[in-house]
Amino acid sequence: MIKPYERVAVLYDKEEWGKFSLKYLDILNDLKNRYNFIPNSILDISCGTGDLVNELSKEYEVVGSDISAEMINVAKKKYPHLIFYVSDMVDLSLENKFDLILSPFDSVNYIIRQNNLERAF
Repeated sequence: MIKPYERVAVLYDKEEWGKFSLKYLDILNDLKNRYNFIPNSILDISCGTGDLVNELSKEYEVVGSDISAEMINVAKKKYPHLIFYVSDMVDLSLENKFDLILSPFDSVNYIIRQNNLERAF
């Protein structure tokens, strides 16, 4: 089985698809202002090529993960100073605890079994 985005990893940045994730910065700023919610640490699940992780790292402790090894390889080349993991969100197991977990776009929609959705959450 070919995992989603395996073949498009090399095109992802050329088409600037990953840049769209930066719109999540507006949502996070709204949360901070509206609810006085200021996380110290953030996990970006399905981080793609790491653009959002990089921007968040300027203000927070942040880690990125993605099921696609190819996407993570691109992220590590672009941002070698940041931490990225290859992992399915269903089986993601990190020792760290995070104040906020993001999963931009429709990443959760790739989970098609109810029990896997529960495991992911």
